[in-house]
Amino acid sequence: MQEQLIKSNNEIQEQKREIQQMNAYLSEVNEEKDKIMRILAHELKNTLTSTISISETLQAEMAERTPDLLEYMQRMNSSLWRINDRIDRILSVKSKLPADKELKVTDINLAEVGEELLKQFGEVASEKGVKLQFKVEPYIVQLDWLYTHEILENLIGNAIKFSTAGKRVLVKTQEESDTLNIIVSDQGPGMSEQAKKPLTNPEPMDEVNIKSASDLSLTIVRRFTEAMGGTISCDSQPGKGADFILKFKDYQKPPSDGKFWGLFKS
Repeated sequence: MQEQLIKSNNEIQEQKREIQQMNAYLSEVNEEKDKIMRILAHELKNTLTSTISISETLQAEMAERTPDLLEYMQRMNSSLWRINDRIDRILSVKSKLPADKELKVTDINLAEVGEELLKQFGEVASEKGVKLQFKVEPYIVQLDWLYTHEILENLIGNAIKFSTAGKRVLVKTQEESDTLNIIVSDQGPGMSEQAKKPLTNPEPMDEVNIKSASDLSLTIVRRFTEAMGGTISCDSQPGKGADFILKFKDYQKPPSDGKFWGLFKS
């Protein structure tokens, strides 16, 4: 029995050494991946900085020569700066869930966010024949501006992508008990339980198996939503569209005499 115990102990120690070696290897691989991501981000940032400079120069000239095109140039410049901000985030954090200290939480007016997103996606939806509507009241919510845009851009972009001509995509706010809901609804093909898995997978976020662009998009949405203290769910069945529901608790109601949304694009 003593010999058996010694043998078992030796086997356990050997397994422990193998696990330690594997952990060291995985740590090295992860560090190498982060290094590559940072190199790529730096390269993108250098190119993007030059593009922003050109964009701002063109914007100044358009203001004098072709003022009717100025708005389009301003939108493009705004998009470039958003990409620039995202690259800064890549350079400042590693591949993990954002920590509280990495969030830039401010008072965000959801009606203003809706107006920006309407400008961003309105023409895309119109060209496809999709009716894009925003029924977003001016709630003030404690959120990270960049993450909020990233979440809604993913959800709205996917909703338009999977919608056909004549269908509607609706973004609205709704109070429920002690939460403020931001709902993105579409009349597309709907989602199976397997397709919704990135939103419900109980595994740690870094271990989620991403197999497609849709998986990546939903993983980003869930990751950023939870980082800001919110939750996300999806009410959908194949062939019956989808409702993505974001829930946040830290919000202020709009003033009774405040301006209402009224943002539409057909």
